[in-house]
Amino acid sequence: MDLHVWSRRWRRGRRRGLNGALAAIAVAAVVSTASAGGIDAQSLVAFATGGDGGSKAIDIALARPDGSGFRNLTHHDPGGDDPVWAADGRSMVISTYDASSGLPAFWRLGADGGHRQRLPGGEWDAPSPDGRLVALLGAKDILVRDATGRLVRRLSAGRLDDMWDGPPIWSPDSRYLALPVDTETENASYQRTWLVPVDGRPSRVVAHLEDPPVAFSPDSRWLLTWRAVTSVDGRVRYVLHGGIRSSWAEAWSPDGRRIAYVGAHGGIYVTLAHDGRGQLVAPTAAKGKAIGSIGLAWGPSGTTIAFSEQAGLYLLDVTSGRVRKLTSACSFCSPSWRPNGSAIAFSRQGEVLVASLPAGRLRHLVGPPLDAESPVWAPDRLYLAFTRGTDLLRDEETLAVFVVRSDGSGLRRLGRGYGPQ
Repeated sequence: MDLHVWSRRWRRGRRRGLNGALAAIAVAAVVSTASAGGIDAQSLVAFATGGDGGSKAIDIALARPDGSGFRNLTHHDPGGDDPVWAADGRSMVISTYDASSGLPAFWRLGADGGHRQRLPGGEWDAPSPDGRLVALLGAKDILVRDATGRLVRRLSAGRLDDMWDGPPIWSPDSRYLALPVDTETENASYQRTWLVPVDGRPSRVVAHLEDPPVAFSPDSRWLLTWRAVTSVDGRVRYVLHGGIRSSWAEAWSPDGRRIAYVGAHGGIYVTLAHDGRGQLVAPTAAKGKAIGSIGLAWGPSGTTIAFSEQAGLYLLDVTSGRVRKLTSACSFCSPSWRPNGSAIAFSRQGEVLVASLPAGRLRHLVGPPLDAESPVWAPDRLYLAFTRGTDLLRDEETLAVFVVRSDGSGLRRLGRGYGPQ
């Protein structure tokens, strides 16, 4: 059958089948086997599922007919977005989207893409800069857990009738959390920023009146909010002026003295942190609503800014104003510098890529998320074969047949194709 004809027919049927697969009940085969990854000798069901709760990927899993003994056989490629390098440059934290629950998840992975670890938390929770702790927002308190989920400390902020208004922000040294809190009164509702010491000392308000937190300085001594820069001890506060108050994508310089931002009408600006009156250092092609998608990150040397707009990722020399294009692969992405300045990580449609400097050579780290469907058992029951591809298996160029052992090992791509028998 012509691939395009098969693809059209298969997509129509798959809308029904895939919904069931995500519920972990799309049965592909039931067999009797002696052992499969520790599951006792009885009938096993092989099916496509998004039930691992950790990625976009739809994988192949096994379970007993009663639903017990569930285990994923394929979970090697969760894809990812929004990579952020850890301070030591040896790992990064990425986010994924769980197609089963509709919620995001966080993972820590090594600089080579290996040693992946699913972290606790979801959309309004925040991993620490090194990925070793996660701040989870409870109903009235903040739970700090380690990467394994063990409770480290319970913190409090706000009043009993206050509500969280966004995820917390970690200081680079992992000693403080800043988070926006909505305070309700009889006559009005307004937003304040709370500073929460992670060691359990009392929390306090550092910004009032619709002034949410933006980012800590690299030395963790200052907190940038929409309207001001405030020391973490609350003793010094600089009110910002000029264009920075209506800016986008703010980023601190490594020495904490300057802030780069995207102006309200485009362009990259730099201002002294205690001033707020910005100087245009480079124009941007993006205008209007598109400026809200520009990504911005200050390099560790303090002389270079990476910014991304529609045409790609650019490097700006702050002193000379020279701009050069590093790669077109990063369009409206959020660049993250490796702490030693040797590379920039970014995401693109479920992929995490690393561009080495100065040449900009790209290296694929994880993703894009791969979806699986149509598992079938080999007659000897030692292998499963299945179709795998990207974009919910709608991209015909990536459709391929894979095999995997019944214990989940030996995942191997056989070649392009679909519908193994």
